[in-house]
Amino acid sequence: MAKIQSYKSFFGFNNSEQISDAFIGSLLSTNRTYDFFVNWDKVKANVEKFKVEIGILGTLTQSKNFDRDLEKILKEYPKTVKVLPLLVAMHDEKFDVLEDINKNQVYCFDCTKNLTPADIKKFIQFVKKSGIQELFKTIRVLNDYLLGVEVGLDSNARKNRSGSFMENVVEEELRNISKQFKDIEIFPKGKFSKLEEYGVKVPKELKHRTPDFAIKKGTKLLSMEVNFYSGQGSKPQEIVDAYINRQRELQNSGWQFIWITDGNGWRQGQNQIRKAIEQMDFVLNINFIKRGFLKHILSEM
Repeated sequence: MAKIQSYKSFFGFNNSEQISDAFIGSLLSTNRTYDFFVNWDKVKANVEKFKVEIGILGTLTQSKNFDRDLEKILKEYPKTVKVLPLLVAMHDEKFDVLEDINKNQVYCFDCTKNLTPADIKKFIQFVKKSGIQELFKTIRVLNDYLLGVEVGLDSNARKNRSGSFMENVVEEELRNISKQFKDIEIFPKGKFSKLEEYGVKVPKELKHRTPDFAIKKGTKLLSMEVNFYSGQGSKPQEIVDAYINRQRELQNSGWQFIWITDGNGWRQGQNQIRKAIEQMDFVLNINFIKRGFLKHILSEM
């Protein structure tokens, strides 16, 4: 159950209901910072590495004999083939295309090998049948088009940026805390088994697990898991039950545990977050951390 005394000595809370109300009332509505939307350095780098090839393929926008000119380009500048998947928003250098569903006929396109005349014909077919040829009739600057494609592809990485948001916030806080407590060791992310390299004895039940953060203070060990819950994906009950079980497993192995979570999704899952607070030692959000509660917990270890 919640370590009420710690919450009381820091916040003045007397019960889990007060903790829960404060938790819900201080949730972040979003984790979208300005750098969430597009990783511009990656977008520009992905286009820049094919600068020459893009310039060569760009001449096709003025082509009067598209098939002949594309064939000539692929023969004389075979590296241009790596740009073709990008034109249909793919980073894959090898990809399959189903050509005949009745015969289960599939062709594997491979941009990494030396192109034979037969390969070149198939890539020309790909360009024509996938609609890329029509693209060259409508765009003026191929480089600008591909920058737009890369921006679209980078949106797929937003989930990763969303996931790393919480870890980055907590990591920065832990760095500041570690400067104030000399007896605290914060270990690099990796499986529990990696901690044995630092002289930490790890029960076999934990060796396969990968904590977000592992901390050692004197002889005491602490594991932390962090996540941001927007309300999409797993159900609140599944998430909460998983972390309650995680605490139980860790405590059975002599570890303490802190769950740090935030996000507007918990406003629709208030009963579940209240259950977590009642059954777990510590459940924190970003507001609790920024107010110094994580530092307070670690000082009491």
